Amino acid sequence: MRKTLMTLAAAFCCASTLMFNACKPNYPTTYMYQVKQDKTLLCYDMTEAATVQSEFDRAVGSDGCTYKTYKSQQDEQMKAACEEVQKRYANAKSVYLKYDLYRTAATAEPGVEDKEELLATYEMGQALSQPYMVYSISTNEDEAYPALDALKSTLEEKVYDASYRTLLFLLGLHISSTSSSETGTSSSSFTHNSVFEEHFKSEFSRVWPDDANYDAYVAYACDSIAAEYATDTLAVPAVVKVYKTGLLNKESTQLWGKTFEPNVQ
Repeated sequence: MRKTLMTLAAAFCCASTLMFNACKPNYPTTYMYQVKQDKTLLCYDMTEAATVQSEFDRAVGSDGCTYKTYKSQQDEQMKAACEEVQKRYANAKSVYLKYDLYRTAATAEPGVEDKEELLATYEMGQALSQPYMVYSISTNEDEAYPALDALKSTLEEKVYDASYRTLLFLLGLHISSTSSSETGTSSSSFTHNSVFEEHFKSEFSRVWPDDANYDAYVAYACDSIAAEYATDTLAVPAVVKVYKTGLLNKESTQLWGKTFEPNVQ
C-alpha cells in the first residue's frame, strides 16, 4: 500500500511539473551583431577608419544605425564576413586599426538583461608589419619640489628662487586635483612644460616607426638641452629620462637619461 501511495505521489508531482512548464511564458532569445572600433589607440586615418567601419557594419547586416536581429546565433557566418573585410584592408595606410565583433543576446523576459559578448577582434595597419613607438619623458618632479621646500629655511632666498626656476625648466610642473560632489570641491589643473617637453611637443604627440636614426636624434637633442642648464643653480637633484615604448607590445626602453646634481655657488 505504501509503495502504491509513493508511486501515485511521484506521478502527481511529475504531472504538476509538466502543467507548470506548459503554463510558463515562452520568452524567445534574439541575437544582434555589432562591430565597434577600439579607439584606445588613436593611430589611424579618420576617413579610412570610417570607411572600414561602414564595411564591417554591412558585413553584420547594419546600416550603422539599425541592426538586424536573428532567431538563432550566427557566430560563424558573422566571423567569416568580418574576416573578409579584414582581408580587404590588410594593407591599410593607418598606423593601427582595431575593431571588435560583439554578439548581444536579448529577451523580453522580465528581470533578464541583454548579454553582450566579445566574439572576435580584427586588427589592421602598418604597425602589424613594422614596429611603431611612443616616446615619453619621465622626471622626479614629485620628489624634487618637496625636497626643495624642505630645504627652504636653510637656503638663501635667491638660491631657493633660482633652484625653483631651474626645476621649472628641467622638470616642468604638473598639478591636478579632483572634484567631489559630496564635499563641494572642484577639479583644477596647472601645467608648465619643461624645456624637454616643449622641444619634443610635436614629435612626442604622435607615434613613429622604430628607427635607430630617430633614437640618435632624440639623444643628441637631449644632450644639447641638458648642456644649456648644466651650470644653473640647483639645490636638489633633478632627474630626466626619455623612453620609447612599443605601440602594440608595450615593451619600454630608456633612450636617454641624466641626473642634474645640486649646484649651489
